[in-house]
Amino acid sequence: MAEQAAEWEELADPANYVARPHGGGIADEPETVEVVHISPSASKPENVAKLQKATESLQEGNLWTWAEKTFEQDKLDGESALDAALALARKLDRPDLFTKPDEDETAGMRRGAIAAAAAVALRFRVGRSEADLVWARDTLKRAASAPEYRGQFWMPESQLPWHTSIYTARGLAADIRHGPPDAAWPGTLLALVAHPLECVSLAAVKETLALWDIDPRLAWAALYVALSLCHIEPTGTYSHGEPYHSAAHVRKLLSKTVKDYQKSKGWIELPSPPPAWVKRQPRKGKASHLPAFDDDYDYDELSAGATEWTRPSTYWRSKYAEQVLDRVPFAVAAKSAAAPALLNFIERALGWTIEKVNPPWLDRPCPCGQRRRYRPCC
Repeated sequence: MAEQAAEWEELADPANYVARPHGGGIADEPETVEVVHISPSASKPENVAKLQKATESLQEGNLWTWAEKTFEQDKLDGESALDAALALARKLDRPDLFTKPDEDETAGMRRGAIAAAAAVALRFRVGRSEADLVWARDTLKRAASAPEYRGQFWMPESQLPWHTSIYTARGLAADIRHGPPDAAWPGTLLALVAHPLECVSLAAVKETLALWDIDPRLAWAALYVALSLCHIEPTGTYSHGEPYHSAAHVRKLLSKTVKDYQKSKGWIELPSPPPAWVKRQPRKGKASHLPAFDDDYDYDELSAGATEWTRPSTYWRSKYAEQVLDRVPFAVAAKSAAAPALLNFIERALGWTIEKVNPPWLDRPCPCGQRRRYRPCC
């Protein structure tokens, strides 16, 4: 506090002010001067470092904002803007950028901004030098291998729009589309589909499914990985703030999927949702009780055998599955060789949906699917 007060005191000392000619003087007042404050403490090494850090933080934020706006508009505002962005990204980059643990809360923004600039270079590559493209690919390759830093408030649903891997997915997909891509890119994209953060996973799903017109097998593999991750088995080890799936489970899934993508000529069957409802064994010697889901229904809506039914032990991430399916380019997929396999999955998913909203243990099903807390309305 005393140090801060001493710096503030400088503002009240007339000796720290100087008058100098004003370069942009008014025409009829050529001798206009400006009074400027010169801080004696500004030259201290710690203050110089603090100013440099603040300046770089502002540059990182501006770089990320520019890149995100470019992707949102799907348009590049001038080649000079990209030239300046790449120059700044190279300046802010460092060899250990994607491997060194977070120094503070701004480290993630720097990584995201540099990866975003690299992705823009690969997406809007017309007029780019080979050196620019090589730098962009190398940057995203480093970013793809970066470990995921999970802080105190990390959770699978966390929204981190500046996350490095979001732009890695965008850049790799752009490189695949323009071809010929690095041989490792398809496997890397599928690994991003399996990323523990939903915002990253869904970004990778969107980018990979958009490649259906040029590589339908890669798009199908991404769809298989994403829908497989909708199943959460009751391992008994999950706790808040952890990924839904273990690293070993994800590695096994990716190994199987990449092998199928590279060697198989068929279309691996997409995983169905678990059963909507399952029967359970009645507990002997226990009083009859209503199922755990009875809060949504009136007692008189339940059949005599309602207590025999319950939800399956495998949890289906239906909201995430919905977001995945929203990203399928059905107009393109329906014309591809995968169309029959895709329709087969949709039929199974539709059957699950019908059974979910029209349980077998309900005495008064409503044709429109509306359920209590609202009385059947048809």
